[in-house]
Amino acid sequence: MARRKALLAGGLALLGCACNGGTPVGGPTSGPRPLTLVSGDDGHPVAGASVSVGGATMTSDAQGRVMLAPGAAGDVEVLADGFLLRQTPVGSGDSIALWPVRPQYPGAYIRDLIYKPSPSTREISSAEPDEPLMRVTAGRASVVLASELQSDQRIVAAHDQAIAEINRATQGRVLFTRGDAAADVVFRAGLDDAAGAGALAYRTLRSGAIVGGRIVYGSRAVARDVRYVAHELGHALGLQHSTVRSDMMYFAAGSASPEAFTSNERLTIALLLQRRPGNRFPDDDRSAWAHGAAGAVSVAVD
Repeated sequence: MARRKALLAGGLALLGCACNGGTPVGGPTSGPRPLTLVSGDDGHPVAGASVSVGGATMTSDAQGRVMLAPGAAGDVEVLADGFLLRQTPVGSGDSIALWPVRPQYPGAYIRDLIYKPSPSTREISSAEPDEPLMRVTAGRASVVLASELQSDQRIVAAHDQAIAEINRATQGRVLFTRGDAAADVVFRAGLDDAAGAGALAYRTLRSGAIVGGRIVYGSRAVARDVRYVAHELGHALGLQHSTVRSDMMYFAAGSASPEAFTSNERLTIALLLQRRPGNRFPDDDRSAWAHGAAGAVSVAVD
C-alpha cells in the first residue's frame, strides 16, 4: 500500500540554543574569547577538531575549546572526525553543536531524510539536487480535524496516538496537540480524493520555517491508520523520506511498517531542531542567517 505525499504550501534539541541551534558564534570582544565544540547528540566536548576563523586555523583542546582572536569576524568552519562539516557565521554565541555521523548513521541517510525532495526518494538515495532544511520553529503545533474526521472515534484515536509519538520524538521541543486552532502552527486534516489510496501533506513555508498547512487522507481507513498519520506528522515537522524500509519515514506503508520513529529518526529530529531553516547539507547555515522575513510561499515536497 503506497503512501502518497504532498504538494506543500509554503523542532527538538538535545542541546539548547546556546549550542548554536539558532545563534551564530564568536563576535567582537575586548580580548580572546573561548569557543566550545560539543556533540549534538550528547553534549560531550569534541577534542581535536580543526577550526578555521578569519584565516586562522586552530585545534580544539580536550575540553573542546579554541580561543577566538579579539574582533574575530567572518565564518567559522569546523572539521572533526565523526561529524558533518560545520559552517556558520561568527556571531554572539560561545558554543557550536556538531552533527554526528557513524557507520549506522551515515551522512547519506541524513541527506535523504532532511535535504532531498521526498518525491525523489524511494528505495535508494535520491540523485536530485538538495533542498534547504525546512522545519517548524514555533513551540506549539496542532492538528485540527475536519468534522467528517472528528466524528469518527477511530480516526480521533489514531491521531492522538500519532501526536503522542511525535511528541516523544521531539521531547516536547515542538509540542503537537489536536484541535487547537489557536496554536502557533496549525495543520487542518480532512478527506480528499486527491490523496488516492494514501495521504498527502501540504506545508506552508515562510523564510524556510513551516508555519502551517494541511493533511489529507484518501479514505477513512487511511485516516484511522496511525502509521499514515505519524508519517504525515513527520512531514509536517520537517522530515522528508528515508530509504530504510523499517523507518517510519519510508515512502511506502505495509503490514510491517512501524508505529514509532526509530532511534535514527529520533536523533535526526533532535538535530534538525537545533538548526535554522535554510541550513544546507552537510551542515551549512551561512546563507540561512541572511534570510529576511518573507511572505508565505508554496513548495512541493511529497
